[in-house]
Amino acid sequence: MQLNTIEEGTVKRINFSPNLFTYGRNKFADKITSDLGFAGFRIAYPFSQREEFNHVLVFAGASYFRAVAKGEVFGLTGRGLAIDTRLPSGEEFPLFTEFWLERPAPAARQMKLYGLLDSASVTGGYAFTVAPGDPTLLNVRARLFMRKTVRELGIAPLTSMFFFGEEKSRPSGEWRPEVHDSDGLY
Repeated sequence: MQLNTIEEGTVKRINFSPNLFTYGRNKFADKITSDLGFAGFRIAYPFSQREEFNHVLVFAGASYFRAVAKGEVFGLTGRGLAIDTRLPSGEEFPLFTEFWLERPAPAARQMKLYGLLDSASVTGGYAFTVAPGDPTLLNVRARLFMRKTVRELGIAPLTSMFFFGEEKSRPSGEWRPEVHDSDGLY
């Protein structure tokens, strides 16, 4: 995906570079090409201390995103859109292809960002406003334009990953008691 910032009303493109990242002890940084691009991004905010930034909002490929509140861990994942889920023809996965992140003022309590979603059937613009805290609030507005007929359209779908837990016993040799994103909805 392409990333941009909006600073004082001016859009600035963020060009991907392997030098923007730290790789720890991994020795593959020199193998990453400068045209690789971004798979997603994270927004951080100091929940407790000014110097300690915590991940509060993550966009992680396709149209998936997650937000977390102070003192909590990530759970369910939101999606920008679901198209033709559970149909024999197969599901279509729209992608957020570009984002514009509006740089907040130093004392701001919320941040605005804008995303372009695209697929064979639909295109659209999204506006997100995130207000980190307890709770973290995420306001999402979207304007969608249909390119062709969609049989099943999911607006504001939630998804969760599940490997094993109470309903499915732990695999042999697995030390973790459960592996999944969420236990239920509240």
